[in-house]
Parts: sequence; structure tokens; C-alpha cells
Amino acid sequence: HTYGRFRGQWNKAEYDATARSLDDLRKIAPLNLEMISQERQRHEIGTEFYSGGLLLHDHGGLHPGKYTAGLIAAAGRAGATFCGNTIVTNVAPSGSGFQVTTSRGNIRAGSVLMATNGYTTNDFSWLKRRIFPPVVNMIVTEELSPEIVEDLMPGKRMIVETRARHCYYRLSPDGKRLMIGGRVGLTPIPYDRAARILRNLMVEIFPRLKSVKISHCWNGQTGFSFSYLAHLGQHNGIWHALGYSGSGNGMAPYLGHKAALNMLALAGGETNFTKTKLETKSWYQGWPWFLPIAQSLFRLKDIKENMARGK
Repeated sequence: HTYGRFRGQWNKAEYDATARSLDDLRKIAPLNLEMISQERQRHEIGTEFYSGGLLLHDHGGLHPGKYTAGLIAAAGRAGATFCGNTIVTNVAPSGSGFQVTTSRGNIRAGSVLMATNGYTTNDFSWLKRRIFPPVVNMIVTEELSPEIVEDLMPGKRMIVETRARHCYYRLSPDGKRLMIGGRVGLTPIPYDRAARILRNLMVEIFPRLKSVKISHCWNGQTGFSFSYLAHLGQHNGIWHALGYSGSGNGMAPYLGHKAALNMLALAGGETNFTKTKLETKSWYQGWPWFLPIAQSLFRLKDIKENMARGK
């Protein structure tokens, strides 16, 4: 659904800078953008927390679970076979193709695509050294009354923000709950702690949710490249599509399709994401030792941002 995306501006200076950049953004692409002042903000989101925002009218939202199920069903109808809970430990050249070693036996393949992103294992060290896996967390509230839903999210938008905490939230697909995520820790932390931090952030934005209970909490690993850009390419004849850097819902199906066209030698496989760099650093061997340090630096940035707003 094309609900649009509202990008809350953390302070007035950011709002003004974004407003000045709109003409340059429209030169890149015919984007349907609109600045929403703080005075008009209540038509989009039921809070005074932001200093206005940028509304991207053509952005949308989807149900990731149903989307994934639909992709699996479509692939199945086309003849694909899925082997869940099967670990791949090696891919080696064999004749004109490859032998793939798995926890359930070996298979032969004419071509192979690695689409492991933030879940790339040590068995594939070349890729693992080029992707680091920050953890993201989300919570969901209990069901809210229609009156509260309408007050909090009158525009039914996808919401993001410009501060370093980077909270992102939306209504659940059935429109009865609020789902919210944000940076609570770049490495895994206990669910109860993650839920507590996210709940505090939620109440900071929407004070009227102070007494609302949380029904679910989960986490997952994203896959970031050092360029923060996704990449489609080959290494030793094996294709890879990964490095979505937080934009996997949109980018993964796109690059997966482009990869398939290339692997089948069909027209239309060209994409600028074959030109992005999938590089590593001399100090990174696949273990993201630097994420706790980055989290500490982010905490300092949080303090600085809050001080700048007088919080």
C-alpha cells in the first residue's frame, strides 16, 4: 500500500536544511515530496516531538511475512525447491558447476547465489569480511482502541526520524497495534532490556502510551557493507547479492531478480549495484569487535543531540 513515509526532523535546523535541499532532490528524480511544518504535523502523526518533517508521498509499506510467503509460493509454482533448516558449509568448483556441501548432504549446481547478508557464516570468510551484522530490535504494543490509533497515526504513514536513535515505526498491517524499532544496541541484548528501551522511546514520542503493554519483541541481524551500499557481483564464479544496509525489504528482491537474470544469461540484468564496492578493512576479519565501541560513540551522539534540543 502506498501510505507514504513521514521523516520527522529532530530540530528546526534540520528541517530548514531539508527544505532547502528539495530542489536538488527533484533534479535527481521526479520525487513527490512535501515539507510538513510543525503546525501541520498533527495531520500526519499525533505528537509534537518533531520539528516538522518531510513527507514522501510515494513511499509504501507491506506485510513482510505475507510478502515472503508469496515469494516462496511463486517460486514453488515455478519449480523451485526449498530446504529449510539446512546449513551450507562449503561451495566448491566441480566440473562445469559447483558442489554444495550441506548439513543434509551434497548437491550439484550449475551456478550458486549467496544471499546470506547479515547471516553470512565463517565458512564463507571472503564475504563475511565484507559484511558486518548490526542487530536491530522491534516491539509491538497490545491492541489499541480505534480512537487511540486515529490520534497517534492519523496519516497511517510509515514513520522514520533524523536523530541518531533512528526510531522507525508504523501501524501493524491490521491497523490495531503500533510497531516500533530503533537503535537500542548494535549487538544482541536480552529481549526484556531491548523491550524496555524501545518502550521508553515510544513513550517519549507518544506520552499517552505510558500505560500500554508490549505484546511482542524480536530482533534480527542486518547486513551492512562498508560503503553502506548493496552489491551484486561474483567471486570465484559464485554470485552474491547482499549488503542492503537496512533496506533489505526493497533491495533484496530487486537484486535477487537481477542476479537471476545474470545467472540465466537473460536480458535486463544490468544494474548500477554491480559497480558499488564490496570492500573489507585490514582490521576486520569477520568478527564485528567494533560494534560495542560504535554503540558507545552513538550514546555520546545521543547525549549531544538531546543537549542541542535542551532535553
